Amino acid sequence: MAAERGHELQLEGISKRFGDSVAVRDIDLRIAAGELVALLGPSGCGKSTLLRIISGFMPQSEGRVLFDGKSVDHLSASKRNVGIVFQNYALFPHMTVRQNVAYGLEVQRYAKDRIGARVQEMLALVQMTEFADRFPRQLSGGQQQRIALARCLAVDPKILLLDEPFGALDKNLRLDMQLEVKRLQREYGITTVLVTHDQEEALSMADRVAVMSRGRIEQVSTPVEIYDQPRTLFVNEFVGSTNTFTAIVESGDTQALSVRLQSGELLMVSAVQALAKGSAVTVSIRPEQMRLGSEASANAVAGVIAAALPLGPQVLYDIRRNIGPGFRVAVPRDGDTTIWAAGQAVYAAPRGTGEYRAFAANTSST
Repeated sequence: MAAERGHELQLEGISKRFGDSVAVRDIDLRIAAGELVALLGPSGCGKSTLLRIISGFMPQSEGRVLFDGKSVDHLSASKRNVGIVFQNYALFPHMTVRQNVAYGLEVQRYAKDRIGARVQEMLALVQMTEFADRFPRQLSGGQQQRIALARCLAVDPKILLLDEPFGALDKNLRLDMQLEVKRLQREYGITTVLVTHDQEEALSMADRVAVMSRGRIEQVSTPVEIYDQPRTLFVNEFVGSTNTFTAIVESGDTQALSVRLQSGELLMVSAVQALAKGSAVTVSIRPEQMRLGSEASANAVAGVIAAALPLGPQVLYDIRRNIGPGFRVAVPRDGDTTIWAAGQAVYAAPRGTGEYRAFAANTSST
């Protein structure tokens, strides 16, 4: 179904300026038919501006927007056949669920004798058939969002744009709706762009994630690659939780380096880019990629337990160092796990396939 309904979206050299300010700069992105891509980044990074450019609500200063290889820059928002779901759902309060879903079809002059069947089809798709005669005020937030999706999908849009659609929902309902939207997107096979600042949302829903900072795309990769193989210090620090240490390169090549921390430890690290001997680097490793021991070992960082926080399936340790900021280690908890006490001296080193990753100290976009 994805091949039948999905349309390719391509952005070529998209930039947007507001006077002397540049909101997005030189964006190149190709989204395959039926793919769900998340634009992830902090507030003000340009992701919502990019969404408005795709929809036609805002013209770009430079570049082209193409659907299936054809430019749509000359088309207004109403002519691009793009569906948009906003955080506030934008349902008409004086209309029933059935009337809300039918509205877009009526505006597009869909054949009157087919509107009823199309509305029923969409309500069944989002599992809201029994609520057809209710008004938005009689629905929960999640139910309203389903209706907003049904209204979008009813007109068979080429591209579906989701602008922070789950921001108004509580945590449990937000998770339910993320799963529901993912199901619908897969079942309907529509090309989708999700704008969010919630990294868990992006990593769990998207086929690929485009991490943005200061109007640029820092990295476009699968969720696993974004988390495990960040290409810039910004992506490394923005996505997930990570420990960072300041160090100086002592020796090595572009693949493996020997670096020395301010506190004196010598570590073997994996280099993200070519780094010269003597250069300052930021060394990073995620808390769950480390293990704790009571004796010094190769590639270990020394510290003292400041606090131990049992968090369900794992224990999170906050560890102080003599020099430099502290770090954290997340240890899986099972029946035999002994919790380290505050004040104990420990050594933390990479666990299993975990590794230290080194970035040039000036590569962060923040």
